[in-house]
Amino acid sequence: MEILRVPLGRIPYPFHSHSAQWEFYHVISGTGKVRHLEGWESIGSGDALLFKPGEPHQLINDGDEDLILTVVADNPLGESCHYPDSGKWLVRSPKSRILRSEPLDYYDGEDLRPDD
Repeated sequence: MEILRVPLGRIPYPFHSHSAQWEFYHVISGTGKVRHLEGWESIGSGDALLFKPGEPHQLINDGDEDLILTVVADNPLGESCHYPDSGKWLVRSPKSRILRSEPLDYYDGEDLRPDD
């Protein structure tokens, strides 16, 4: 759990989704917008948001004061994040690394294929 303070005009993180993590946001004060699969939606004091694994999301403070939220996340082991706009992945194993690559065949670089 954390208290997230988003200053005027700021975006705290890129549009992203989690592989295993659930995130709950509760707006304490201020106004802003949340981006999800259907686009942008206005948020304000008292609003609650829940994002399950695989649901991309992003916040922006477009209001007149700091946007303050409570964030609760379960932080499961083996968690990774996908950034759809840039095609990057954040992998935590054991240190955090940002990666981007082209899709590969499952057996690419392996000695044996199931047909062999």
